Amino acid sequence: MGKHRSNPRPGRRGGARRHEKRQVRSRKPGGGDIQHARHANSGAPRRAVSPRPRGGRSRHTPSAGRLTLSSRSAAFVQAGHAWVIADRSLRALEDAGPGDIVSLRTEDGAWLASALYCPGERILARVVSRDPGEACDAALFRKRAISAIELRARIAIDATQYRLINAEGDGLPGITADRYDDYLVVQLATPAAAPLVTPVVTAAMETERFRGVFLKMLPRDRRSGSGLPPGRWIDGVPGPGEMVTREGDIHFLVRPFSGLSTGVFLDQRDNRRTVGRLARGLRVLNTFAYTGGFSVACARAGATVDTLDISKPALEWARENFRLNDLDADPGTFIRADTFAHLERHGGVYDLIILDPPTFSTSRTGVWDARRVVDLHELAFAAVKPGGLVVTFTNTRKTTRSTFQDDVRGGARRAGRAIRVLALLEAGMDFPWDLGTPETRHLKGLVVRVD
Repeated sequence: MGKHRSNPRPGRRGGARRHEKRQVRSRKPGGGDIQHARHANSGAPRRAVSPRPRGGRSRHTPSAGRLTLSSRSAAFVQAGHAWVIADRSLRALEDAGPGDIVSLRTEDGAWLASALYCPGERILARVVSRDPGEACDAALFRKRAISAIELRARIAIDATQYRLINAEGDGLPGITADRYDDYLVVQLATPAAAPLVTPVVTAAMETERFRGVFLKMLPRDRRSGSGLPPGRWIDGVPGPGEMVTREGDIHFLVRPFSGLSTGVFLDQRDNRRTVGRLARGLRVLNTFAYTGGFSVACARAGATVDTLDISKPALEWARENFRLNDLDADPGTFIRADTFAHLERHGGVYDLIILDPPTFSTSRTGVWDARRVVDLHELAFAAVKPGGLVVTFTNTRKTTRSTFQDDVRGGARRAGRAIRVLALLEAGMDFPWDLGTPETRHLKGLVVRVD
């Protein structure tokens, strides 16, 4: 299945971030089979193209309009939430369009914040600043982008692929930017974020000197991926159809410029390393495996790994990742099957089971429904060996960590197994999130011992 995060993951999980892999999994939505065509243009001359998408507005300050919030919405903003959700009480502004900066006001006219206006969307406005004296213009966005890039340098990520800018987590609502070696992929969660593209790309090109910049737009309908406009190169030299990137001493085949399924979930980088350390000498099952990121990390650590996914193209991609890392790509260990059915048939076989299910997925053969989370954990806990480990994740933005842990506990209770939590897992430090907006903390994980 295709896995959506919402990279996002704006997205899993970001950025994009981000569906059980029934076609191609992409935590940043997008269905359809994996693209195999290569279209390298490494010899193309550098071209100067304006990074600003068509149709974006540049009007930022002064505010283009006043958006009066209901008492409930105002309370959320006052409590620190960065989003205004559309409801019946909010009327469209006649004097403001997508990408304009509007002032958020209480019913009695008190100023709350400056926000990016997103008419016609569920998230009607995204807070940019809570300082009434701050100009929300290109200079501010460039300053924040530079700060985000400097933060990644301070983190000193040992990889050639990571999130460079993470939307609200870096004070740049609706826009993410991911590094893939010498190229930058910018992704918009809303057309209203178009005015942020130029200052973000300018900052990135000045500080990092990328060879090329590619722009993507998340589809409005994330379940189907329908209506997804094609990405386009907006600066520098177009990159190859696929490339090899690195995390530590592990290499991955990625296709960053072909749809939303790039081949790797950047938010799981640190967790791949953690799970690899736990897997030494164990028999491992990696479910919803996509292109086998966790499988490669475990196999490199000396584990025996079964890589399970419903998508044939995803499994072929996973085998290529094994070959890239000089690992045995025995076809018998790459299993095309439904996760639920496999767990039911293979109880007591595995020492470690990895569950990284999609937010949603559709295919000709079925639909992954996130409401089956308790069922999934019941089967995994019943299948793992006594004393074994289950590493489990959710990338659903609306699911709080507390709710997720309740689902895990419910699965253990149904399976009649005692569990203990050994560790809490999160996205890496290149995915900062806004404390007042829990939806931006998209990835939640647990390492659980099962007795």
